[in-house]
Amino acid sequence: MIDCTIMEYELCKIFEMIDEEQCKGFWCDGVKLSEQKEHYTKKYVNDNKCVNLIAYIGKTGQTEYSLKLLLGKKALSRYARGLSISECFPTDNVKNFVKLDIENKCIEITLK
Repeated sequence: MIDCTIMEYELCKIFEMIDEEQCKGFWCDGVKLSEQKEHYTKKYVNDNKCVNLIAYIGKTGQTEYSLKLLLGKKALSRYARGLSISECFPTDNVKNFVKLDIENKCIEITLK
């Protein structure tokens, strides 16, 4: 299952690394599941290779964004074993792994 507290923390770290003026001062005040529980089963996630969530971000941390995590091989393996996927978040070259659409209020993050 997804640990929403860890997702919140990882998003805050990503916002610190994004070097775009429109994202300056962004932070995350919470993450929650956006779909039925069956969409977070190991089989469903392995078949679809993504997880959809809702994140509350922005300069106040209160604007609702759709958050899509695209799971790479390492993240899929850790998810299948019930381990945290936090170490699969990008730590450098964030711009290559994070798509942030402020106008449509959505974020897509590609994990390792």
